[in-house]
Amino acid sequence: TVADMADDTAALMERIGIHGGAHVVGSSMGGMIAQEMLLRHRAKVLSCGIVMSAGEPADGGAVKPTKRVAKVFYQKPKGTDAKAIAAYRMLVWENIFVPEGKWDDAVRQLAEAESKRVAERSAYFGGIARQFMAIASSPSRLEDLRALESPPPTVVIHGTEDG
Repeated sequence: TVADMADDTAALMERIGIHGGAHVVGSSMGGMIAQEMLLRHRAKVLSCGIVMSAGEPADGGAVKPTKRVAKVFYQKPKGTDAKAIAAYRMLVWENIFVPEGKWDDAVRQLAEAESKRVAERSAYFGGIARQFMAIASSPSRLEDLRALESPPPTVVIHGTEDG
């Protein structure tokens, strides 16, 4: 779960000797983990940056279990070479990252460049479904975040067209 990942992060910080806290920044699912860090391990968070993330699965910022998402879950790359990995990553972009009706040449160019980078550094595709299930099964954090006493300095970066 996302909460487990926050607990793992706190345990790792202890293990590597970060006892006084850290400046925590997370993007997408990492932003959700950062939120859980605020709730579960507040003393370890000196400041927080949350980028293109969501406070609850139902607020429009998290992946929902739709046919478009299932299309990606039930497919695997057609090989392990860079070309197959890039093609699979484009499938992710087309069905999960880009809202319907928002696909254009600029987005396609961004997706192709990112897909190529992912393919070049490799990726573990067995974790994709587990990552999305952790996100989709997360309970809302909004009420608990609003109720935080003495939250650290926090910045949230999230646009209106992120889908």
